[in-house]
Amino acid sequence: MQIAIEIRQSIEKYLLPKLKFGMSSIVATAIDYLVFFLLFPSGMLVAWIQAVAQASGMLTNFVLQRFFIFEKKRSLSKSFVWSISFSLIAIALSALLVHGLYQLAFFQEHPIVMKVGVTILFFFFNFYTKQFAFEKKISW
Repeated sequence: MQIAIEIRQSIEKYLLPKLKFGMSSIVATAIDYLVFFLLFPSGMLVAWIQAVAQASGMLTNFVLQRFFIFEKKRSLSKSFVWSISFSLIAIALSALLVHGLYQLAFFQEHPIVMKVGVTILFFFFNFYTKQFAFEKKISW
């Protein structure tokens, strides 16, 4: 019985927050991808397309995270500043990464593979930085 309680507590503490974050990320990522692939044929520089697409997802995520994911241990304004700051860092880093990867012929032919890989990497970056932004802590 005690083991079952400990397993449940571990799930609630470690897994559930990431699952909830994952659900909000799916919505935000759908918006990100939609914007990315709507702009892709425009001929814009792919790094700019990535930045615009990710910014769209970022704003969606902030709203969902603020109200449905994390405990509110900071004021709205402080959470927003922290969250946006981390998001801008993520946008810059992911745009640089996409720009670099897109120089490779494989990713020019298969941009979805590039986009998925970058998205997975930044899922974890975003979870822990947003947890800090809203909750003033990072729980591994």
